[in-house]
Amino acid sequence: KGNPYWTVAYQDACDAVDREIKLRSQIEKAEKLLKEISELPNVVNYSLATTSIINKYFEEKKEV
Repeated sequence: KGNPYWTVAYQDACDAVDREIKLRSQIEKAEKLLKEISELPNVVNYSLATTSIINKYFEEKKEV
């Protein structure tokens, strides 16, 4: 805001870019989760592995 060329519209554009970057990161993580889940060998391991994968995702999310 200390820049003489700063405007509210410029800030809005920067905020939109930041949101887009965050959303793309979340989409990438979700796609990785889906890929891991889809590659599970059988239904018995599906539940345990899915829980493990989802927990791992939320642990990573806390770090961000």
